[in-house]
Amino acid sequence: MTDPHFQPDIQAPKSGPEQRPAPQRPGMTWRVAGLACLLSALNAYWIVKTEVVWAFIHATVLSIFFNVLFCLFIVVLLNRLLTRFLPRQALQPGEMVALYVLLCASTAVFGHDFLQVLANLLVYPYWKAGSEGNWGQPVTQRLPRWLVVTDKSVLEGFWLGSSSAYSPEVLKAWAVPLLAWMGFMLVLIWTMLCAVSLLRRRWTEHERLSFPLVQIPLELLVHHDRLLKSRMFWIAFVLAGGLDLWNALATVYPSFPSVRLKLDLAPLFAERPWNAMGWTPLALYPFAVGLAYFMPLDLAFSAWIFFWIWKAQTVIRSLMGMEALTGAYLGDQSTGAWIGFGLLSLWGTRRYMASAFRQAFFERGSGDDSGEPMRYRTAFLGLAAGFIALTVFGQLMGLSLWVSLAFFALFFVFCAAATRMRAEFGPITHDLYFSGPERVMTVLTGSGPYSPQNLVALSQFHWFTRDFRSSPMPHQLEGFKLGREAGLRLRPFILPIMAISAFAFVAWFWCYLHVMYERGAIIRVAWPGSGWTSLAAESYRRLDQWLGSAGKGPDFSVWQHFFGGLGATALLLWLRQRFLWFPFHPVGYALAGSWTMSWLWFSILTGWAVKSLLLRYGGVRAYRLATHFFIGLVLGEFVLGGSLSLWNALTDQITFGFFP
Repeated sequence: MTDPHFQPDIQAPKSGPEQRPAPQRPGMTWRVAGLACLLSALNAYWIVKTEVVWAFIHATVLSIFFNVLFCLFIVVLLNRLLTRFLPRQALQPGEMVALYVLLCASTAVFGHDFLQVLANLLVYPYWKAGSEGNWGQPVTQRLPRWLVVTDKSVLEGFWLGSSSAYSPEVLKAWAVPLLAWMGFMLVLIWTMLCAVSLLRRRWTEHERLSFPLVQIPLELLVHHDRLLKSRMFWIAFVLAGGLDLWNALATVYPSFPSVRLKLDLAPLFAERPWNAMGWTPLALYPFAVGLAYFMPLDLAFSAWIFFWIWKAQTVIRSLMGMEALTGAYLGDQSTGAWIGFGLLSLWGTRRYMASAFRQAFFERGSGDDSGEPMRYRTAFLGLAAGFIALTVFGQLMGLSLWVSLAFFALFFVFCAAATRMRAEFGPITHDLYFSGPERVMTVLTGSGPYSPQNLVALSQFHWFTRDFRSSPMPHQLEGFKLGREAGLRLRPFILPIMAISAFAFVAWFWCYLHVMYERGAIIRVAWPGSGWTSLAAESYRRLDQWLGSAGKGPDFSVWQHFFGGLGATALLLWLRQRFLWFPFHPVGYALAGSWTMSWLWFSILTGWAVKSLLLRYGGVRAYRLATHFFIGLVLGEFVLGGSLSLWNALTDQITFGFFP
């Protein structure tokens, strides 16, 4: 039976971007903007307490943010009451879609792999210099003082607590680096918006990518009448939420037996060569089963089967006495796969981009771009200006021109890969830990071509290259897709997204500094011995290795894994185009060897198996009838698990975190 998410690859017409009338319904209103700011401030405090202070949940590493769906679920319920008693005050579906887009944009800013890392990089070097590794004074002398906090008396309050973030000395010490990085972040997000504005029509209307992750918010925000009347939805909602509530009670009352859905398989494989598999969790998350149900069958199958292919590689290499796979979480092959997928995705848009460029600058009036988030001319100019500004910022930090150009070019290849993966297949996560552009560049060429100043500057970009799980760019494209499905005009989205990103930056650091100066950063207990600043320590340990291997040439053992992953991606794509029955997808290969997928593989297997059986024996009709049940699994865990985490954040009484 055909997967209902399968879409043929429809090539762009030679005449260029497709012409269709733009929707006219408004979505962005002043009350939506105000509500988005209020909820974003609440979410900033919520995420600071749950993911930073206590670290008992890491839900912003997921492709769909639990806190956003939680907020919108509450808004939908309250709005139904308004519709009944004060109908003129109720939000329209388009306004709720706009609210969802803004909350995703703000949460992406203070997600686990964005500002949470920057916050550590700002306080680490001048406090830790000389106490860890050999990077102390040689690094602080090369760090632009306008990028980090340098006053040790101000840092002492941050680290030891029992202080205030509102004293004039503290505010003055933090003002310049925060303003510098906020300006940089806004240029980064602007450049992403320009790129997404150019890619949107090609990927959403010409190729008709399925956007699996859009289906859940679309059903909740636009079709909530039928969703909330569905018995299947509420059964699943109670099952998933009740399981979280039960396990939370079990942590508070020992007499309650907890329902264990997690175990480590590693002790079962203690003998060589099987022990080469290492840590192998088996966990069942209701929300992940629900999200896997909406993934295309071939990707869901590839995600869990390639997880075991990765494990098989480690066993075979151990058996044959070969060196271990390189990179964090076997990441170097994944890095090659990401680069290959990103380049091939961009290469597939070349004719469309050329046509849009001609329309923007040489054949004005030949096509209609009024339905796009930006006019093509604005998007092209904005993309060029943004890239130049980022490159200049890198030079101001001390990067050579060619290093800055190469770094940002490669960074946007990674972003394009993540965005395309999400648009086409809706993976639950897209994890590429510690394998960003700076690692690719320094491994492939060696440290020889880079001066110490270049290496110090590259280490400061760790906050947006450490991983790509909460990257804003995929959320931007999904927001435009959701807006178009709701019949909204997309152009009014641009300025609010930029504004809410700036607001989120301020709200995040306000909450973060308030909590840290009150409590003290060193009290954090999530990673004993390393503390919260281990996220910054990763970058400085690597910098220490770079500086200690000055003049070192390329690491050809890593080359094999990089280009092996890139070649495997190209081969898998070729086989899928050549043989329609070929079941393995390169995105599954790129995603499977990661920390997050290690937690999720069994849930994806479960969702894939259920969906396969439904399609085989019940057809597309059975699949569609069951969709509300699987949305219920997602919302049940996100709403009940989210409620517990919010209560924990407000009371500092840690009970239960549903992921991981």
